[in-house]
Amino acid sequence: MGFMNDETIVLMYQKAADKEKQIRDLAKLNKCSCKLITQILIDNGIPAVKVRSGRKPEKKPEDPKNNEIIIPDFIKRVLSNKLDDLDRAITEKEKELSELNSQYSTLSKFIKGEIL
Repeated sequence: MGFMNDETIVLMYQKAADKEKQIRDLAKLNKCSCKLITQILIDNGIPAVKVRSGRKPEKKPEDPKNNEIIIPDFIKRVLSNKLDDLDRAITEKEKELSELNSQYSTLSKFIKGEIL
């Protein structure tokens, strides 16, 4: 399966106007079948629409410039918020480490007799 967890799949499906198209898009993004996406939705209590099996569109030759993964704005915001949280946590831990280093240095000097 691709990079999305069940919660993200459910959220993206619920926000979509065209549910059937969203299932196909989620399947493509996660490199899995529409059936698997539908099962994930059902497992999470969402009555998913059935995806009609129609004629598959002709494959166009791939343009190397178009191989970029398009990340939805919702996912970008979630990841950005998580990075902000991690940055705050790292800053807090760096302050704690600085304080511990200072205490260690003071105790070390005391043990060596440099401080009375």
